[in-house]
Amino acid sequence: MNNVNILIFHDIVKNKINNWADVSMDFFNEFLLTSLRHNKQSSSIINYGLGSKNSTIITFDDGKLSNYKLAFPKLLELNMSATFFICPENINKKDFLTWAMVNEMADHGMEIGSHSMSHPFLSSLRKEEVEYEAQKSKDIIEQNIGQEVVSFAYPYGDFSSTTDFIVKSAGYKYI
Repeated sequence: MNNVNILIFHDIVKNKINNWADVSMDFFNEFLLTSLRHNKQSSSIINYGLGSKNSTIITFDDGKLSNYKLAFPKLLELNMSATFFICPENINKKDFLTWAMVNEMADHGMEIGSHSMSHPFLSSLRKEEVEYEAQKSKDIIEQNIGQEVVSFAYPYGDFSSTTDFIVKSAGYKYI
């Protein structure tokens, strides 16, 4: 996947942007429509290259509720896919996805990836803790969605050669 554009979103908001990770729904919608006008298809990591090579990979970190309520319907409407990186410990918490939502997105062609169990700075953890964060999250997501999880996104973009080796050893193909 050389020279691939990968966009990372967090929270899509309808109205007021409250922090650095917020993107307005108007901007997100305009981005998707502009992409289509320029013959750029938006894709999940796992689906990249199945269609047009002229695509942009869209990802969402953290598993925020807005991913389901705002982004997911728009992606479906435009026949696009994305990768949603979730932390199992946040599922069913306030302002986060539920397993029913995660399953619905997976059933409609959205890729579900791991963002670790609890969103820590992985490079500051002991080896056993990193193994737990990588493997346990993969196992729990796979058990809940009934699909293999092949993609992992580092919380905060924080990694080291040790964490990279551990995550790859857990069976992730795309990191």
